[in-house]
Parts: sequence; C-alpha cells; structure tokens
Amino acid sequence: MNSRVNILRFFLIACFAMSPSLRGELIISEFLANNRSGITDEDGFPADWIEIYNPDRNAVSLRGYALTDDPERLNKWLFPEMTIMAGGHLRIFATDKDRTTDSTQLHTNFKLRAQGEYLALVKSEGSEVAYDFGSAYPPQLEDISYGPRVRVSKTFLSIGADVTYLVPSEDIGAGWLLSGFDDSSWTSAQSAVGFNYSGEVGSLIGENADTEQVMKGINGSLYLRFPFQVEDPAAVKSLLLKTKVDDGFVAYLNGHEVGSKNRPDNVTWNSVATNDEEVGPDDPYESNLLDFNQKLIQGENILAVHVLNSRINSGDLIFASELEATFENPILPFQQGYFENPTPGSPNGIFGHALPSLVGFNVTSRAFREDFQVTLSAEEAGATIRYTTDGTLPDLEALVYENPIPITSSILIRTRAYLPGSIPGLVRSEGYVKISASEADFSSDLPVVILTTFGNGSPHGTSSTTNKEVFMLIYEPDRLTGRSTLEGSPTLATRGGFRIRGSSSSLFPKYPLALESWDENNRDSGMAPT
Repeated sequence: MNSRVNILRFFLIACFAMSPSLRGELIISEFLANNRSGITDEDGFPADWIEIYNPDRNAVSLRGYALTDDPERLNKWLFPEMTIMAGGHLRIFATDKDRTTDSTQLHTNFKLRAQGEYLALVKSEGSEVAYDFGSAYPPQLEDISYGPRVRVSKTFLSIGADVTYLVPSEDIGAGWLLSGFDDSSWTSAQSAVGFNYSGEVGSLIGENADTEQVMKGINGSLYLRFPFQVEDPAAVKSLLLKTKVDDGFVAYLNGHEVGSKNRPDNVTWNSVATNDEEVGPDDPYESNLLDFNQKLIQGENILAVHVLNSRINSGDLIFASELEATFENPILPFQQGYFENPTPGSPNGIFGHALPSLVGFNVTSRAFREDFQVTLSAEEAGATIRYTTDGTLPDLEALVYENPIPITSSILIRTRAYLPGSIPGLVRSEGYVKISASEADFSSDLPVVILTTFGNGSPHGTSSTTNKEVFMLIYEPDRLTGRSTLEGSPTLATRGGFRIRGSSSSLFPKYPLALESWDENNRDSGMAPT
C-alpha cells in the first residue's frame, strides 16, 4: 500500500512540475465570441472578450505579450506595460476599438468571429505562441464562453457523508470546532440532518439523522461535525459550500467561521435563527464561496456547523450540504470546452465538453394530409433527447423522447439533445400543418404561404408593440411545372412573429401583416430557402 501511495504522489508531483502553474506561463483561460446579453464595455455595448490567467505563484509582467487572430501576424495587438498578479485574471474586450490607456478597459484591434477563427496569446515580442486553440476554435454559442479546463473539481463532502451531531444542553466551549475533539459520545449519522420533511427534500435526510426527538421543544441549536481529508492544502484553489437549510446555520472550518445564514449577532449554545425558512422540492442549493486561506490543514479537517432552528418548538428542520473544491488541472494539454455560465475576471465555472449535435428528424417541416410518425435521433451515444409540443424551449423538465411521435394534427416539435458532461445541444424545431383533402389538391402559379399559430389565436393588432408567435411554410412554383403545390417539403419553413399592420386596411377581411422570421431564441433571423 505504501509503495502505491508513493508512486501516486510522485506522479502528481511530476504532473504539477510540468504544469503552467510552476512555469509562469500565462494562458487564455476563457473567451466569449458571441455576446448578446452579457457584460458591456465602457461605451455601454455588449462586447466580446478574452480573459488571460496567471497560474503562477508570482506576478507576471505582460511586457512583450500580444494577442492575435492572425497566425501570420503574431504581434497584432501588444499589451501595455502592466502585470497580472499571482493567480489573477485580466479581461480584454475584443471590439476592434484598440484601447490600451486604461488597464481596466483594454480593447484589442480585432473582433472575434462566432463561426470560429485563430486566436492566440503570444510572448517574446510577438514571436512565440504561448497559448492557442489550434488552427481555429470551434463555432461559438450565444452568451456561452469557451476555454481550457484549467481547474478540476473534487467533492470533499456530499449527501450521505458521515457526520456526528449533538443537541447541546450547556456551553461546551469551542473545542468541538476543531480536529482532534473527542466526539465519541455524539450520535453518528449520514447527512443530511433534520426532521419532518417529506418527498424529495425529506429523502435527503440520512440514516440515523432524524433529530426531532432530541430537538423539538428542547433546543433550537444543533452541532454537526463533518471530517474530511486534504492531502495538499496549497493545491486547493477554491472551496464551495452548497446548502439547503431550514432555518439557519454558522459554518466553521477548523475553528474559523467561514459562512452563515440567519445567524444572530451573538451565537450561543441555545441560539435560534433570525428568520424562518422553508426548503421546497425545486429549490436549488445555495452556494457559499468560503474564505479558506490558511485555514485548511494537511490530513483531517473539520467542517463544523451550528444549525439553527427558528424556535425551540419549530415543526421542521433540515441542513443538507455539499463541500466542493477546485484544484489546478495537472493534466496537459488542457481539455478545451464550453462554459454555460461565463465568469470574466474570475475562475472558470462548470466545464462542458463539445455540445451534442442537432437532433435528427426523419420527416422535416411540411403540410400533410395523412397521419404519420416522427422519429427523432441523436448522433452521440448516451445522449437524451427532450422535446416540447407547446412552443416552449425544451429544458430538463421537458418530455424525454422514447418512441416515435404520432402526428395526427398540426403541431410544432422543438427538440434538444442532452449529454452528460456537455452543455445542452442547440434547439431544433420542425412544424407540421394538417390540411384538408381539397387543400391538398390545391395548386397555383404563385408562391403559397401557410401561416399557423397552432391554435393559439390571431395575430396581434396594429397597436401592439410585440409580435404573435407564428409558424410559416412557403411553397414556391416548381421549376418544371411552374405550379406551387403543397406536396413534399416546402421551400422554406421557419418560426417567426407577426402582427396586423396598416390603418384603415387593418380592418379589411384580408388585412396586411408585418412578419419577421425568428431563430430558436426568438430573435430576428434572415430567411433563405432550405
């Protein structure tokens, strides 16, 4: 066993020795090339940006460094004289405005292309590439950033973790906050801890962790001790405590207070929370980024939690928690992928691999007379297809595709593929409009346009400032026959929005319409035949 541990330690030391964190290598840690609703520059415009990260333990000068989108011109945009502090991040707007006088509002002399292009950080007066994304980074998604997996995560404590607890009957001092305290007389259990919760929330309460008999009517305070091991405290870069709590708590890391909720000013052995909280089945975990600097120790650490109920006779309580850490990624080269929640100027968020492909349809949008079935498919093994038929975007609450979908009436199917470890795929929508027998035989020497709201009402009136969602099929005349028919695939199919326009003409039985085509996020998009 000892030889295996020593080999593992040698491997990790070797990996870290090769990593940028000990070489002073700056990297492009994140960039956003399709900013629609994110941060704005000093001119008030949503601006694409590039983030530089210094993984070194010392400040690094940017003298001689450059950014470029042209492999033939490596010194395209030179940094001004400045440094990046140890572990620091620097954001640069990629706007083509070329500004270098204000270090907080730097702008390159080039823009980023959402469809993908070359991007590099260059050193040595623009003669040596320090970091790039190969010949071109992949196509970028709206408001989703891209970059290397600079950090990896580890869960120190999860639901079901070992915990000891005590309902104090007197002041026992502060020793219980520390490693080495004798808690052998405390109750051993598995988290979460609480009582009188049912359903999804109640299922979190672990073995031997129902505290109603020892708390209700006795004390509103509960002491918890969670032990966990840390091999190298210096390697930990962030520590996140995620909680679901009814009603409050004070958290301590090896005796140091690091987080709280609804705590009184003076916390004693019989304190209660300052507010009443309830945890619902759909409530997410609350994230608490802990100040752990010089508080972690090698070996056993103790997360001690003073749980607070709102009153002694409260009818319920729960404290559910997870403790997650991030470390510098020792594996080179770094994996590159997407970040659904961009974090300019801060450590990267949750890493996602390349998004799954668009969902496949065996039958595309069209008018139809005879009922049929639509079969959906995903290219990636293990992908889950979710879909909606009410026009909404398919999220994790949407229907899971399992069997062919019968099409018996007009319907819009919106789909998205989900793959573990990846951000959600792009949305794909296909619409089907049922027509009568007489309409099926219709033909014209003019283009034929079909508009439908799938039973959701008429277009908005002329006074409306918004458009009614609509689906449109356009059939153009056949090149051989010169006639438009409603058979087969249309020339164009698109979602969009429309409303009535005009003044007196808006009262005509056949009123004029203002119509625009939409992308999958309900934004204007160009129309072109498929």
